[in-house]
Amino acid sequence: MVSDENIATYPNIVRSRAPLRIGLAGGGSDIAPYQRVFGGYVINATIDMYAYCVIRKLTDNNLVFSANDLGEEERLELDACLSYRKSDSLALIKSVYSKVISEYNNNVRVPIHLTTHCDVLPGSGLGSSSTIVVSVIKALSTYLGIQISTKEMAELAYQIERVDCSLPGGMQDQYSASYGGLNEMTFYENGTVSVDGLEIPQTILDELETSLILFYTGTSRESGHIISDQVSGFESGSDVVLNGIHGIKEEAKKMRRHLLDGNLKGISDSLNAGWRNKKLTAKTITNNHIDRMMSVALESGALGGKISGAGGGGFLLLLVDAAQRPTVIDKMRNLGGDIRNCHFTFRGAHSWIAQ
Repeated sequence: MVSDENIATYPNIVRSRAPLRIGLAGGGSDIAPYQRVFGGYVINATIDMYAYCVIRKLTDNNLVFSANDLGEEERLELDACLSYRKSDSLALIKSVYSKVISEYNNNVRVPIHLTTHCDVLPGSGLGSSSTIVVSVIKALSTYLGIQISTKEMAELAYQIERVDCSLPGGMQDQYSASYGGLNEMTFYENGTVSVDGLEIPQTILDELETSLILFYTGTSRESGHIISDQVSGFESGSDVVLNGIHGIKEEAKKMRRHLLDGNLKGISDSLNAGWRNKKLTAKTITNNHIDRMMSVALESGALGGKISGAGGGGFLLLLVDAAQRPTVIDKMRNLGGDIRNCHFTFRGAHSWIAQ
């Protein structure tokens, strides 16, 4: 247990934030076991919506974990056993605390009140769960005065979420939140990852931002069930599922070229092809509600689109001709969902000591 003298050396408040992401192409090829056999390739971009963490120093030998957007809070004695039931909505952030304390602080717990919140609801398809993990790691590293590199932070977040907590999912979200930017990511069969920023001219980025719309479908989803369906299909030897994931990955390579060239027609074609392939990988990826919304978008002038993340709900990512943007937005709003603008951000997870 940390001494009173040591507690006095910690900052009173540390804040952090990490950016959410949109998946432009390749999502699903980063999920094991496919990635371990064939390797994965993803194009994604971080946007100006965030997952936040606040750490406040405590002096009463307690631990408090709060998830403000979930309305959940748990207060524990500093030496209490931290439980990690999957039904526990705070299990993930408690796991981050335990891991960082164990591996970077000689297993010496420090009394803090750790609070998280996010700009979107869970199940949005924007990588919120992984981004919260990254944000908490970043805040803890600043609070404890330890150095964790960007690469190490992404790897640690993946280890906590996918291995320690056994939560199904891919690898891209932890890396996008850590690095930030518009990146191509290669996930090799041996588990190594390369993250390379795409050097896209600002005029192309401006045009792309003007052409992208995020539309919230009004429903969130549990991505783990959909991912489990994809994994089961792959492991059962389904040619349909395998060819779907192959197609997703190949389309991501085309998306890279279209982005660098500023080819909006090519980008929209890749979004549509990626969506067709994604629907092959699990029946739960789409439903009548999503199909109707996508049809309305395309009939209103959208050039292309796909569901963001695993599918089943959350946000639709739409690409529109700038001249048709107001029309598409009006038609989509009539469906009762929420429209969000899409602005890129190129700064990954960061933290600071609040005054």
